[in-house]
Amino acid sequence: MEKFDWKLTIERNIGMLKIVGLWPAGDDTYKPDLYTLYAIISITVFVLGHNFCQSFNIIYILDDLEALTATIFVSLTEMLAILKSYYLIRNMGILKQLMVTLTSDMFQPKNQNQKSLVKSSLNFWKSVYTVFSLMTLSTIFFWTTFPILDGSVREHRLPFLACFAQNSNQFFNWIVLSAISIGMTMFQLTVVALFSSEFYSYLFYANAIVVEIFMYCWFGNEVEVKSSRFLYAVFEADWTEASLEVKKNLVFFTLRCQKPIKVSALNLFYLTLNTFMK
Repeated sequence: MEKFDWKLTIERNIGMLKIVGLWPAGDDTYKPDLYTLYAIISITVFVLGHNFCQSFNIIYILDDLEALTATIFVSLTEMLAILKSYYLIRNMGILKQLMVTLTSDMFQPKNQNQKSLVKSSLNFWKSVYTVFSLMTLSTIFFWTTFPILDGSVREHRLPFLACFAQNSNQFFNWIVLSAISIGMTMFQLTVVALFSSEFYSYLFYANAIVVEIFMYCWFGNEVEVKSSRFLYAVFEADWTEASLEVKKNLVFFTLRCQKPIKVSALNLFYLTLNTFMK
């Protein structure tokens, strides 16, 4: 049976991470080479630099509530980018090892039925990711064009105020700031002109964040639900004919499966559909 390529589903994502300096080649983490230097420059200029200018500008607009909230909500987004980059770089070794483990024979579908089960979940992820990408691109479009569409380009104003310059759980702590960003964005929707280009930029941004949180909560919920079903697989196996050692291992496996696997953020709440609805 042809080997199933798990990386093929996220090939586009890996390619984008490589471009911005967040995915070293091969199965290695960062090393003292040109790519690491490129990553440092890329993150410093495009992530840290922009966030610094946004945050520093807050000092000059403390008495302007509308401008203050507009700057803070953008700064939160940039802080999310910094946190995501930090956790990705810090845990790059763990992530690369997870990818190696995932492509091992242990996690290969054993028959066509198993492959169909895997593909259904991956296809759903692709659909959600496509919606998220469209929301993100729409947000970027309106952010870059609303100064032209609303005529403020004559004031030579930029879209943003600035001074013009467990293994898997470690990757999800930033989601707390995403929820805060939604609240700030909803406030911004109340202070801009209805149905203006700026209004649509905030609307698409809020929807993009909602879809992003939904992705993590949905698949976090799937992890919990499907891990809770492992226990039933033991009783479906022909364990009565197994050796004593295998039976002992099944006892430990059964005890461990009584506690489902849960994905959490900051160890404060679990990423489930109930959390998403709340």
